[in-house]
Amino acid sequence: MAIPSRRTRIALLLYLGCMVGIHSGIWFAAREGVATGYQDFTIFYSAGQIVRQGMGHHLYDEAVEWRIQHEVAPHVASRKAALPYMHAPYEVLAFLPFSFFSYGKAYVLWNLTNLAILAALPALLKPHLPALQHYRSPLWILSFLAFFPVFLTMLEGQDVILLLLLYTLAFVALKKNAWFSAGCWLALGLFRFQLVAPFLLVMLLKKKWKLLAGSLLTAAGLAMISAAIIGWQGVIRYPHYIWSLEHHLGRSILPPRDSANLRGLIEQVFSSWASQSVILIVVIAASVGAILLLLRKWHCIHQDESQQLDLIFSLTLLVTLLVSYHGMLYDFTLLLLPVLVVLNRILLVRPSARSARIGPLAPIAVFFFSPLYLLLWYRHWEQSNLMALVVIAWAIALSREISCHRPAGNSRSAGDAI
Repeated sequence: MAIPSRRTRIALLLYLGCMVGIHSGIWFAAREGVATGYQDFTIFYSAGQIVRQGMGHHLYDEAVEWRIQHEVAPHVASRKAALPYMHAPYEVLAFLPFSFFSYGKAYVLWNLTNLAILAALPALLKPHLPALQHYRSPLWILSFLAFFPVFLTMLEGQDVILLLLLYTLAFVALKKNAWFSAGCWLALGLFRFQLVAPFLLVMLLKKKWKLLAGSLLTAAGLAMISAAIIGWQGVIRYPHYIWSLEHHLGRSILPPRDSANLRGLIEQVFSSWASQSVILIVVIAASVGAILLLLRKWHCIHQDESQQLDLIFSLTLLVTLLVSYHGMLYDFTLLLLPVLVVLNRILLVRPSARSARIGPLAPIAVFFFSPLYLLLWYRHWEQSNLMALVVIAWAIALSREISCHRPAGNSRSAGDAI
């Protein structure tokens, strides 16, 4: 394993610094809107306020949400109705401590929490990514902050960095062959149901029973916590509430064409001439096809192939993002984990062989080019769904990296060992 030259390291630092500089400029330009309460953090902060005031049973009451949000951010002129809190009830406990502060202080504290999570990731991952161990943690954090989805997550006050931590803990648990613990960590992320359920579905189809046992046990505990917050009737009505939001408001709050996933791409291509029923059928067919192709790659993973497990975990996460029902640009924060895994793999090979790794490496360069996100995110164009093409290209490249050669004398797969 060769360490990059000093010139390469300087060029990398300059590039990452430029991306952080772009993000800093956007943040400075948006500072007044942030202080006023235009960001998504208003949703989470208001939910914490509702529970703190003893109104947990009204967590999903639009009238109560609107009243609290108007009190929190009274000067948001463009907001004529409540931004609905759509996540699972138990997640509000993460934001409850911040509700004891003013909105501005809570927003700062939440982002400091996000920074603390990002700072913890190197310590968690370094033991399992040997080629990246000699890179100091400040460079890791600089790289994270240079990643536009991370910046957007923090700008909006979203919760995806918390989900990234849970995926990282699940990855570390799998590296230690602790499948039950991995399932527990994944289940804790069900507050972003669409970004975890497809991953768990793959585990079900692969009969990873220990992981599923951990997920089910944790999910049962979370259901009881949720019932303590909003009552069992509220828990039972929650799926209908989410469905009603999707049916009545989803196309205005979360326009499908804005989703950076298969659904967004298909909506972009078919919306001008196909009915919504046809689009739904195509989305389902494409999603099923992606999962079936992924399952074929899972058959290639063997018990003693640590790097193969790293790649299949990363590929499963990519497919999860692609088949999720909603996928915003800030959800790409989860791609940091596959990025690190792929960089680790590339740095472990001989320098002379790295030129053949352009397939897995090129999408990473695209993901770290912030001007592209800004172009796709631009209000008068709004083509975020096109980023799904980069994810698809990367998924194909990772799929090709996963070798299906069975080591001699090894007749059992990793799945057979649990």
